[in-house]
Amino acid sequence: MPRRDRYDDSRPQQRGSLFWLWLVLGIGGVIVTCCGGGGIAFLWFGKTTVDQITKQEAERENARTYPTITAEAIVKEWAESPSAAASKYEKSGATIRGVLSDVSENWFLQGYVELDSEEPCFDASPIRPHIFFTSESAKASLRQFKVGDHVAVKCVATGQSQSSPWMNAVEVSRLDPPAGGWKKREWTRDEFKAMLMGKTEAEVLKLVGKPGKTSDVFGKSWTYYGATRDTVTNKKDFSSMLMFQGGKVASVDSF
Repeated sequence: MPRRDRYDDSRPQQRGSLFWLWLVLGIGGVIVTCCGGGGIAFLWFGKTTVDQITKQEAERENARTYPTITAEAIVKEWAESPSAAASKYEKSGATIRGVLSDVSENWFLQGYVELDSEEPCFDASPIRPHIFFTSESAKASLRQFKVGDHVAVKCVATGQSQSSPWMNAVEVSRLDPPAGGWKKREWTRDEFKAMLMGKTEAEVLKLVGKPGKTSDVFGKSWTYYGATRDTVTNKKDFSSMLMFQGGKVASVDSF
């Protein structure tokens, strides 16, 4: 599917359950014409069903507290018990803090985003919260943000026991940076190499953070995924490998 830096809802979106209920009511109007009292009873039943759904959803919303949690923490909790987490956050909701890593659409034309952890993560395939934007108010709040922004997403679990958090967004807000600013999570190839050459393991951890992979097969090596960008193609590299000799970085190669 195409990836975009900002959300664009110019294409038609999937409609909710209330739409179909009102469609049924419309069909009921035809039945009134043809069937008299039976049609009226059908319309009354349909309207009562709509009112019940609306009332139940309002009651659930009033009971939600939307506790704040980081993207990394909710992914970890979800991995321990997907069904328990899905049920918990369907009832309470959550305000997830993280970094917008993707803004796109699925095959059903539903807009969604994924959130990276606040702390830079350089794993090969990090698991991220998957958050759908279906309501007009949620879409409107998302339009002011782009990939890479630090945000807090107020959302509710879909109730599905997926391997990662699946949520429906309510609204998005911007996070204020800490006193020292946000930690950098991407460098050019030249910046990354110049910064790390000759550094010890401790110094690398302080400057960049934990690597996505370590190996001692052909000497000590650390691999960071998605940390660098090729300035010629302006595309993010898949990985950058650091080789250590004598306890210090001897080479840095990005691919």
